[in-house]
Amino acid sequence: TNTNIEINNGGIGKGWCTSLSQKSGCTNVGLLPSSAITGIDKVQRGCNCGIVITGGTEWWIHSEGTSHNIGSPVVDLRNDPALRKYIADKVGIPSLELGKTYTVNVSPGPGGSVRFFYEDPAHFHVTIF
Repeated sequence: TNTNIEINNGGIGKGWCTSLSQKSGCTNVGLLPSSAITGIDKVQRGCNCGIVITGGTEWWIHSEGTSHNIGSPVVDLRNDPALRKYIADKVGIPSLELGKTYTVNVSPGPGGSVRFFYEDPAHFHVTIF
């Protein structure tokens, strides 16, 4: 539901998708697994920043074969200086590089590991496991 994602100062970066005919400008998160919500929440609490989800389970907007799908623990997160610093600090490096993948362990159990792919200057493609 919306309230599970709209935690602290974060939220959804676009309006909710209302139909499969929407081809852009919307994000769905209602079909994320609970482990994904847990992982996002732990990252947000750890970085003390506003996490903004810009992509979720709206598979029809993404390319064929996408990992964005119903029940898939995958989201896109808006690039944010505090989030970049959090990831860099957790993996022990001074800064992040575009095109690289970084795994952050936020806690034991489901949702406890988060893989950030620094896909482009605007966002991270994130898998929670």
